[in-house]
Parts: sequence; structure tokens; C-alpha cells
Amino acid sequence: NSLTKVDIHCRSLENLEAENGVFELAGSSGNGIEVYIYPKVSRIPDYLFCPATDISKRPKILYVGFRDVEDSALKYIGDYAFYSLAELRAISIPHFVSYIGVSAFEDCHDILEIDTKDSDLCYYEGIWKDDVFGQFSRGFSQFPSSLEEIGENAFRSFGDNSHGFGQRLMEYLILPQSLKKLGKGAFEDAGIRAIYIAGPQAISESCFYGSGLRKVILGDNVKNIERVAFGCCGR
Repeated sequence: NSLTKVDIHCRSLENLEAENGVFELAGSSGNGIEVYIYPKVSRIPDYLFCPATDISKRPKILYVGFRDVEDSALKYIGDYAFYSLAELRAISIPHFVSYIGVSAFEDCHDILEIDTKDSDLCYYEGIWKDDVFGQFSRGFSQFPSSLEEIGENAFRSFGDNSHGFGQRLMEYLILPQSLKKLGKGAFEDAGIRAIYIAGPQAISESCFYGSGLRKVILGDNVKNIERVAFGCCGR
């Protein structure tokens, strides 16, 4: 329970099966755990840090980051990999990630920041973030330009919206043109305030339902918006 650091060095975790509860209560008696993933890791398996059915036994993970992020080989973040990590404050997503799984970061309420290699950009496909988003442009996060799929409920209740429009919110978020599939409820009840959606063609059912969104910009790729995709936003 006093674990403070996890380093993942394996070239590939393809053969690792991680059932719920592998890290149950890890770090719970101390100040929490920092997780560092090294460049040769290509896959974070399903359920790696997911608690068992008793949510009270979840590990206390504060940060997930990558050593030498520019050289990272990570492409796959598995289903439920970081599910319900209530103390997680920040994640760093490498530039070549193509898949973020079902409920991968669901119920990560305390998230303050998504960091990628390009997260400090102020210009994207003709969008100047300060000019277009104005007051919303302080908390700027951009998903990797290689991202192709975000699973159902992947970021549901991410950056908890119930605390109002304070520092917990990711104020400005970009979904890249490379994105082909956006799962049902992917950002439902998420604490985000403004978003630019360059892709995919369809905005799935309940995708942003109940989120903190106040402003949405749709790119030319978007052709279909499914039912209640933006229902009850900005409450």
C-alpha cells in the first residue's frame, strides 16, 4: 500500500493479461503513485490499473507520464486501463497513440490536464485558439494527430463537471482530423468547456451529454450528429 512509483519498461505488453484488481489499494497509505511508461512500450493492456468491483479499493495514482515522449512507441491504451482513478491529476498521451479504449479514463474526476507533444500549439488548421475561443483558451489540450478511435465512455465524467466552471475543467480541447470513430458517451458529463471537432464524420449518441460545453466548433469532416449528442450541455 506504500508503493510510490511504477516504471513500465517492457517492449510490448501484448501477452500480459491484467484482470481487475491487480493494483488494488496500491499507494493508498502514502502520497500516491506516479506511473512512468518508457519509449519501447507499445500497448497498455485492458484493465491494467482498473479496480475490482469494489471501487473503494482502487489504487491511488496521481500522474501517468512518458519518458522520452517524442520517441514513444505507444499506440494502444486499453479498455478500462485507468478506470475510476479518482486522484489522477494529469496524463501525458504520446504523439502516436491511435486507440483509446472503452472507459479507459472514465470517472477520473480530478483531471486537470491532458498533455501531448503538441499541447502548447496555439494554431490548428486555421484556428487561432486565442482569437476564436477567447476566454476559454487558457486550458488548452490537443489529442494526438494519429488518434483514430476513442471508445465508448472513454472520458465519461472526466474532469468532473459537478464542481462548476473552475480550474478542474479542460477549457479547450481539440479532436484531430485523424479521428474515425468516437464512441457513444465518450465525453458524457466531462468537465470541458469548449471544443474544436475536426473529425470524425459522426458525433455519436450522448457523446457530450451533460458536459460543461459552452462553445463547439465543427470541422468540415463532420456530417452527422446523433441523438442528444450535445444534450444538457453547459448546465
